[in-house]
Amino acid sequence: MEALVAKYAENFDVTELVRLATDCPDGDEVTYSKNGKYKRVFVKEFITEDFTNDDFSIKLASLYGIIGDVEKAAFLNSDEKEKIIIVKTLDDEIFKFETMLTELLNNKINMPGTFIVDPKTKEFNAQRSPYGLIYRLESPQYI
Repeated sequence: MEALVAKYAENFDVTELVRLATDCPDGDEVTYSKNGKYKRVFVKEFITEDFTNDDFSIKLASLYGIIGDVEKAAFLNSDEKEKIIIVKTLDDEIFKFETMLTELLNNKINMPGTFIVDPKTKEFNAQRSPYGLIYRLESPQYI
């Protein structure tokens, strides 16, 4: 898994991510938590997909290199019970991948915030929200 994360992380220009995270004015890419504690800057889109569907996990795992075309085809040909098991397993692998990716990126920067992977919007009924890398910074009054 570590090699997959390192390979995927090669696609990121850390300097550009830091610039986007720090220089982004309030607007479409910036949101705040409901209580105002966190500023979230959406800095890199990975995928825009309906993340309420089971195939979201398949597409994301494929994007990350966790599975290939053979595994995708096996999923599509599976019955519903098998799909649930496959998705649960992939969700665990995706979580590990994203955790390792954000740890790697956070170690490369010297900034007070952290990178997380999440939907751009927290409105989970907005089914086609972009999903990707977010820089999250705690507001100064909460530090």
